[in-house]
Amino acid sequence: MGTSHVTVNYRNGDHQVTHIYKLDTTVAKQMLALDPNTTGQDLDKWCKAHGGKLDDNKGQPASMRTYDDGHKSWTNYKDGAPISHGSTKPTPPVNPPASAFGGAEMLGAISTTQPAVSSRFAMATASASTLTAGASFTIEQDKPPAPQKPTTRPAASAPH
Repeated sequence: MGTSHVTVNYRNGDHQVTHIYKLDTTVAKQMLALDPNTTGQDLDKWCKAHGGKLDDNKGQPASMRTYDDGHKSWTNYKDGAPISHGSTKPTPPVNPPASAFGGAEMLGAISTTQPAVSSRFAMATASASTLTAGASFTIEQDKPPAPQKPTTRPAASAPH
């Protein structure tokens, strides 16, 4: 037995949702048998129904939303309890001054981005688990605590 952190990713309207749940490892492994048509919202509900608690993992906030306009909001959790939150607003692009080329040199700087969804399963091996509509989850088994060194007492000295 042990615990695992499960990261659930899915799209909800104009934003990408990421939730990190702490679950018993045995329960987390049951996710591999879920129907591939399971939506991200359903996966979120499944984690909660099976004892999952929002919990930060390796510096990542347990709840994060990234909006299409670049705005981000997050809440940090520890064992299901919120401990802090924050947000950032997108930085507006800076328009360069017009040039003799009529802006033609800017064509090389124009790019488009598509939302990326992580699809990996990290337990002992790396394999993907992607669900419908771009939803995905990652299971990462927590390391057990380091064994404690036994403490020894100095032997009692014999009376003289």
